[in-house]
Amino acid sequence: MDDLVKEIIPLLQYLIPGSLAAWIFYSVTAFKRPDTFGQIVRALIFTFVIQSLVVGLGALFLLIGERFYSLGVWDRNSEALLSGVMAVLLGFLSCYISSSDKLHGLLRKVKITRQTSFPSQWYSAFSTRPRFVVLQLLDNRRLYGWPSRQEGSL
Repeated sequence: MDDLVKEIIPLLQYLIPGSLAAWIFYSVTAFKRPDTFGQIVRALIFTFVIQSLVVGLGALFLLIGERFYSLGVWDRNSEALLSGVMAVLLGFLSCYISSSDKLHGLLRKVKITRQTSFPSQWYSAFSTRPRFVVLQLLDNRRLYGWPSRQEGSL
């Protein structure tokens, strides 16, 4: 049992940054959370990207420390701190990219896709073209207004 715990704890520490980035993404955006398997896959993708960035930045920091100026020792604690920072930054960056439609807008310009970054056609229609909306209720009353992005909603 002790061997199992010794193997699982480093694995969980390795996966926490990707899970944090995925949690930030699904907490901030209007995208539906996928099933458990989908959440695990997305957390693993975020983990792969974060760990790749940490390895690359770690090598860069070591090179800068050897040639110019060293701030300290590069060890496991430094990697863990950088992983956490990268997880938060990557989580919010992915939120920005998916909510602003920048990436899909570029892909639409070069005719790779027709999709938008928004979770549904309604989000896309109301966020790109401001329109007046009439909602007809079942008892023949009507609700008039403009859909808008308020603080805390998409």
